[in-house]
Amino acid sequence: MNLSNLPKKIYNFIKNRCIVHWKINKRDLRVIVPVVVIFGLAYQFNVPSHIFIYLYPTAQYFNVLANVASKRSKIVYDSLGFRFVLPDVGFEIIKKTSMLWYTDFCVTLMIIFAVLNLLIYDRPWRYFCRFLLAWSIALMLRITTVATTSVPDPRLDCEFITGNPFTSVALHRCGDAIYSGHSTVYAICFMSLVSFSPRNIYGRIATALIGAFALSGSIIIIANRAHYTIDVLIAWYISIGSWYFVGYFWYWHVTKKGRFTSIEFPFGIGKHHLDDSELTVQNRLISLGLDSDGNRVDYANIISNLNHEKINHDEGSPGAESSADRTVSIINHL
Repeated sequence: MNLSNLPKKIYNFIKNRCIVHWKINKRDLRVIVPVVVIFGLAYQFNVPSHIFIYLYPTAQYFNVLANVASKRSKIVYDSLGFRFVLPDVGFEIIKKTSMLWYTDFCVTLMIIFAVLNLLIYDRPWRYFCRFLLAWSIALMLRITTVATTSVPDPRLDCEFITGNPFTSVALHRCGDAIYSGHSTVYAICFMSLVSFSPRNIYGRIATALIGAFALSGSIIIIANRAHYTIDVLIAWYISIGSWYFVGYFWYWHVTKKGRFTSIEFPFGIGKHHLDDSELTVQNRLISLGLDSDGNRVDYANIISNLNHEKINHDEGSPGAESSADRTVSIINHL
């Protein structure tokens, strides 16, 4: 291998990806920009930095709810006079440890793999939008659970919020339970590789590796006593559900209806990859009910009429168009 040509090859690869795969038009921005904004708000509500909390009042929403949950969780302590942890099967099975660094390491690793997969995926804007939409839904659902039902925090050294919930800030506040934010990242990133990783040995290895880290990270969350077992399970259930909900909605309301075709089909209507054969593209268009311009076509009705005319032709009906002619007309739709 000639290493002297490696920088040029990398440059050509990046240039080709930008020109062919990452091309975008103004119409697509009507999807991409709202997706980014929704995700930004959902993420900010869940993980607000201390700076943005004071700069933007709307970004305090989650912080306020977390503070309310912290104040409410203190009711248990005030009633009993001591810190109380709910019985948890995970705590009984998994030995307590102190590896908070590992959960953050897994989050970083997950995001790196998801981004790398995005860079090599043939339809990156489709990946990008579905990934952020699923994550946004999971985060918004997490917001609704924080202060709804207050439970005693599994961390005995957490900090109760006693001041004004609109202005108080704490790094390890009590009451942040019911729904694990770290597990949400694990689940969404893992599902992105399950759906969009390369269909070869390398893709399968990467997916299995990420799955192992996601599982181990979830176990360590429980071992750290940062969340109850139910918090981790709920995060996985909702995140996987969000992923498949977005996939279902995208297929029926974007792909099947021929919307935002340059995002869905950057190489041409019906093409998932640059090397897709013409027959593969035609079969895909027929299954989607689209023509080569992305318009809706009722192929079932066309085929039904074709069969009916074929019967008439076989019976010697005058003026009936031949099946070959009708077949050509169907292909011309593609």
